[in-house]
Amino acid sequence: MAFRLALFALFIALGIAYALYALRPERPTMPATTQQTAKLSPRHVSVLLCLAGAGGMMVIGFVYFGWKEGEVSAFYVFLSLLFAIIGGLPARVAADAFVDGLKSMMLAALLIGLAGSVQILLENSFVLDTMIADATRLLHDQSGFVTAGSLMAIEMFLGILIPSTAGKVAVSMPILAPIAQLSGVTGQTTVLAFILGNGLCNMVTPTSGMLLAYIAASKVGFGEWLRFIAPLFAVLLLLSVIALGIAVATGY
Repeated sequence: MAFRLALFALFIALGIAYALYALRPERPTMPATTQQTAKLSPRHVSVLLCLAGAGGMMVIGFVYFGWKEGEVSAFYVFLSLLFAIIGGLPARVAADAFVDGLKSMMLAALLIGLAGSVQILLENSFVLDTMIADATRLLHDQSGFVTAGSLMAIEMFLGILIPSTAGKVAVSMPILAPIAQLSGVTGQTTVLAFILGNGLCNMVTPTSGMLLAYIAASKVGFGEWLRFIAPLFAVLLLLSVIALGIAVATGY
């Protein structure tokens, strides 16, 4: 885990630095003398503490109680009621805010469904199996460095066709892992190539339900998002190739 944790720390630091650089204020919005610092009220603090506790409760629910979509949805409804009570919102205001939240996620829900339909069509028509078989032919008689980079490229390509990470593992790994081993690429490096390819693809693929949900809820166009994330994506892609080269060279 040490090598992956080092990459995680590096990538996270670069992502935070890039976001802070992109969001830097170009000029003050008002004179310094007129700026006022708002203080959190006890209700605000209580809501924030409740939100932090809810995050911990979700971890406990997933790990120890086997929560699924139904339980999580009910938990979100409960949190909405709890926030309204703690925040002292009138019933009508709380209900209107809840409905507005549902409206904002309707487009995201439709986009997630459309993205998932791509995988269903490709799997049921058996086109996906053919594409993976053709992709694996590129790995025959290649060096470990080329194989590792090709594995990441194949996983990035499959990420467009298979939005589900678990589904992509089930479909691709039984085929790619033995071929990578024959090329001298270790199992750890194969997993690393999958992780890097999957993560990079999820930053830009138009079939990622989560990405589409985020930008739809934020009212950001997909083209606008691509223009924003392209520099960071290029840097992370280059670092990923270097990381795979180091992994192959050291026998990771």
